[in-house]
Amino acid sequence: MDQACGDQNQPMTNQLPSIDQLLYSIPDAVVITDAHGRVQYLNPAASALTGWSAEAAVGQPAAAVVTSLRAPQPCGNDPAPLAAVCAGTQPSEHEDILLTDRNGRQRRIKESIHPILSPDGGITGTGIVFRDITAVHRLREERRIAAMAFEIGAPLLVATAADLRVLRVNAACLELSQRREQELVGVSLDVLYGDAEKAPFLKFFRSPEPPDTIIGRTTRRNRAGILLHLSETARKIRDESGAVSHFVVGLYDLTEAIATAEALRESQLNYNHLIESMQEGVAIIQDNHIIGCNGHFAHMLGRPRDAIIGKTAADVSGPSQPDGRASAEKSVEVTTAALRDRHAWVDWQVTRPDGSVCQFEASITPSTLEGAAILLVTTRDITERKRAEAEYQDLMAELAAREKMIRLANRAYGIACWELNPATLRMSWSEGAEDLFGAPPGVFAGGYDGLRDTIHPDDWPLVEHCVTDAVTRGQGFDLDVRMFDKEGRVRWTHTQAEVERDADGQLLTVRGAVADITEQKAAQETIEQLAYFDPLTQLPNRRLLFDRVRQAVAAAKRSGGCGALLFIDLDHFKRINDSLGHRAGDQLLMEVARRLRALVREEDTVARLGGDEFVVVLHEVANTREVRRSAHRVLERLSGEYSVADHRYHLSVSMGVALFPSDGEDPVELLHRADAAMYQAKKDGRSTISFFQAALQSAADERFRIELGLRTALASDEFELYYQPKVMDGNRVVGAETLLRWHHPERGFMAPGDFISVAEETGLIVDIGTWILDAACRQLARWNRDRAPAEHLMLAVNVSPIQFRNPEFVARVKKAITDYQIVPSLLTLEITEGILIEKVEETVTRLAELKALGVRLSIDDFGTGFSSLNYLKRLPLDEIKIDRSFVTSLVEDANNTAIVKTMVAIATTFNLNLVAEGVETLAEAEFLRALGCHCHQGYLYARPLTEQEFTRRYCSATC
Repeated sequence: MDQACGDQNQPMTNQLPSIDQLLYSIPDAVVITDAHGRVQYLNPAASALTGWSAEAAVGQPAAAVVTSLRAPQPCGNDPAPLAAVCAGTQPSEHEDILLTDRNGRQRRIKESIHPILSPDGGITGTGIVFRDITAVHRLREERRIAAMAFEIGAPLLVATAADLRVLRVNAACLELSQRREQELVGVSLDVLYGDAEKAPFLKFFRSPEPPDTIIGRTTRRNRAGILLHLSETARKIRDESGAVSHFVVGLYDLTEAIATAEALRESQLNYNHLIESMQEGVAIIQDNHIIGCNGHFAHMLGRPRDAIIGKTAADVSGPSQPDGRASAEKSVEVTTAALRDRHAWVDWQVTRPDGSVCQFEASITPSTLEGAAILLVTTRDITERKRAEAEYQDLMAELAAREKMIRLANRAYGIACWELNPATLRMSWSEGAEDLFGAPPGVFAGGYDGLRDTIHPDDWPLVEHCVTDAVTRGQGFDLDVRMFDKEGRVRWTHTQAEVERDADGQLLTVRGAVADITEQKAAQETIEQLAYFDPLTQLPNRRLLFDRVRQAVAAAKRSGGCGALLFIDLDHFKRINDSLGHRAGDQLLMEVARRLRALVREEDTVARLGGDEFVVVLHEVANTREVRRSAHRVLERLSGEYSVADHRYHLSVSMGVALFPSDGEDPVELLHRADAAMYQAKKDGRSTISFFQAALQSAADERFRIELGLRTALASDEFELYYQPKVMDGNRVVGAETLLRWHHPERGFMAPGDFISVAEETGLIVDIGTWILDAACRQLARWNRDRAPAEHLMLAVNVSPIQFRNPEFVARVKKAITDYQIVPSLLTLEITEGILIEKVEETVTRLAELKALGVRLSIDDFGTGFSSLNYLKRLPLDEIKIDRSFVTSLVEDANNTAIVKTMVAIATTFNLNLVAEGVETLAEAEFLRALGCHCHQGYLYARPLTEQEFTRRYCSATC
């Protein structure tokens, strides 16, 4: 091209008639224009590149023929404007620009434009010279990709065949050697491979004959002096004539594997543990048979360990190896070499029972085990490495097929590519695009307009908008649209497009990639379902409920109407889970959800908060009477018989109602108020409806404040134990019952009745109960430290049902006994009658475990619950306590007298101690003793006392 263009620093003179034959024959394309920018001449090379014949081109604007140009506007006959357009007399050059011929084909060209001067220096036209550099551009890209692969791969170095000197090393090679690039580049292979160990490599480098690949084991020291064991693979790179031009050497660090083998050989006594913990496969061979291996080795072979032990290497490998050698023959050869040289390396291939192939490299070292000679084999799976090496070799040898490989990759990941000509809207797709998306055959062949038949009609306007923006504004886009496949099914696709511009910023083309994201969309919908809906009942969860409540409140405020929030709790739902199991409980919850959906209007919302709590949001209700009617209808339809796990179960529900916007507008506030009303419904006897009142919220707030206080009370040491004496025969203190008090920092002294129910509802009673147990045992040990056994005091501790059911309760009792070294029989655990009827078998087992610790067991408030002689017969009890309700008016009330007489008879029959609570008068005490009850508690003897006061009164002489 340089010859055709002449000296580019000198303007061309008007020599057209004299050089016509030269221009006709040169390979560069030449176009000559007049002063107005119109074509006067083009040679055959220009005609071939532009698609214009000489006859058709003459007279046309140059920019129409050579589409890469920005042709100057016609300048008339005035040379001054033309000189201004041409920017003086100097030629201009443009490299690597895009030329589109008359048939729409595109090429990369190098172009130069020269002004043509008349003898007097005037401008008479321009000469445009250009050549096709498409192949050069492609080769440049191929080299860039190859260089990128070189840099990110395993340790590599490249040397020239001409002088056997290192030409280039990658970062991984520098990191392995811990040397700088200057220390390796330029070094002769004679130096790097000069010792005897590496002689085969040097011979390989000096021979131009095949083979073209050699693999061997070497040792080298890095810059830090550390000895590296390497596997090196050298390859010959040949030019187009077949001559060797370069060498590429790959290095693989085997140091860790060899070090592991050495460590194993030095630790024979612990080899079983060692080989199992190694990440490499390890086998032990004796007399050519495998006598042991680790799990990783068995996994590599795809066989259970039992199927390997006792077999030879050939037995578990397949008949032959990749080099064509028989496995048995090669095994003998490698074994012989290991025994002779004290070490051997081999690449080995195993065909697993399922047909898959595993390739590994093995380090074989002679050793001894319990005095017997063995071979220790350490293996590393190199299947992936071998595959990567093959892929790398293919990349080096097949760079010309890169485009095909990219298409294959796109197909593997479900990606299709397209290109759109912005001028013609001509669209081309990558091969196999229709198959990827299951599109009807030929639909993509119709170009851009053909897409209308496969894009969902609701999404087509979005596609048109994005494509129009790309073509008119040069903007890329990113969008998700639906497509129909040939079966008529909808598939979601994601398209990402970008535009390409020339050096002057002009739009050249629009390119995009399309991926099938149908599965991702389905997964996203599933995630959204989990985020906003209850997985068991498919009802909206708390998050979606709050959003619906906000909408309902806003609508009610706009219309001036009202709505309601119904908070529904299933009565005694825990009994179903305890008796029939959680699966039955789930069936009941799903049936409740089904009934609720059938009861409400389409615009209403039914949600599940969790557990057995449901919420109904009534939108746009006419008045409160309508709310009440709807609430009663829900209560009646939910209450009644259910078929659960082949059982008939009668269910009742309790409901709290909050109105909006009158009772509040915030969803959380409304939910709390409906919850407070529901608690009131439960207090009113369950199976009823309670509407929110301000007093209910006050009670709920009070419970919340108590809960917050309880959570810090233990850490702040705000609890204290009081002790009420147990008196025998009116004059001898035999022990006491512990009673909890809370010194609230703001509210002062609080009795258990003010906070125990909240502690049980929140589960805090478990930690509080543990504190009581520890404090009681500590006090019991202190009081009895110096007392004679006959004078030991006993302490009774009340146990909450929730605390009793806790799996750790027995262990905590045992720990308290052990920690404070108390006599177990001095500790009495008082349980309520309600515990006895729930989970009877579990209760019997739990009481037996406690009894085995040596503690005493007592039933508190006996006679007020569900006492049964059958329970008393089965349970390992020591004591029953007569409730104060039977002691009050005992002397005057014949019924109470009869009940107490019965209790005395029961205690006598079952050999149980009997304690009466709430004894306040001397007459009651004497009457109880006359009936046979001699141990009492009550204000007659003492109110609950602090530890200091109890000690002063009853044990100051001995404590």
